[in-house]
Amino acid sequence: MALYDPNRPDALAHAGTFNNNAISMAAAVAAATVLTSDRLVQLNVMGDALRAKLNGIAQARALPIQFTGNGSMMNIHFREGDIRTIADTETEDPNAKPFFHLEMLERGQYLTCKGMLNLSLPMSARELEGVASAFEDFLELNGRLIAASSSPLT
Repeated sequence: MALYDPNRPDALAHAGTFNNNAISMAAAVAAATVLTSDRLVQLNVMGDALRAKLNGIAQARALPIQFTGNGSMMNIHFREGDIRTIADTETEDPNAKPFFHLEMLERGQYLTCKGMLNLSLPMSARELEGVASAFEDFLELNGRLIAASSSPLT
């Protein structure tokens, strides 16, 4: 803790919105009792399974869509090919993720406008199926548009 002492010339900065907030600290202590190693493993297994299912749904329609991520965190990409660096995503249509975000909101599913989806501990198979079903519905209604927007113009 001495490294965070602002009086030291080599002090580490530690600014944050919730620093010294008793309610945030109490919530963190409570969360630590719920977020066990076993629950975290289970959550990540659920995320890996959902990501595989969503990718399978897109692949079955031969659409240039893929979900990347790890464990309970994932992000949609509207492009084909491997994504290894941020540069690999620069060819994506900049309108696709905001469009997807709004379409999923309309279906009762919240993810960020940048296409990120994070699972949480209270989620069950029912909620994951809801995400997959909403994604299938989105593709059913918009798949041709997505396919057309990814095709090079000749």
